[in-house]
Amino acid sequence: MVNKLLVYLLFLVAAASCGKSVEEEAKEAAGLTKLSLEYSKKLDLDSSEMTFLQAKEIMDRYKLKEDSIKFESLYKKYLDENLTTEKQ
Repeated sequence: MVNKLLVYLLFLVAAASCGKSVEEEAKEAAGLTKLSLEYSKKLDLDSSEMTFLQAKEIMDRYKLKEDSIKFESLYKKYLDENLTTEKQ
């Protein structure tokens, strides 16, 4: 039963990531990280954790893969862009 559920969840994650480019996923992860920080500032720690875990799920897909360097570079770019825009 647990194995079937795990396979189903992995299938959903794989299906959700199909068709998205590395750039789109990096941008989404950066946006989720920024949102997580906003929740933290408002002391909404449950929402902050949930949102960060969504971002981490995306980031984990690129660990030890060919696109990891490209993903990390784009993630940092979009995170910096989002944070710079926020400060202005």
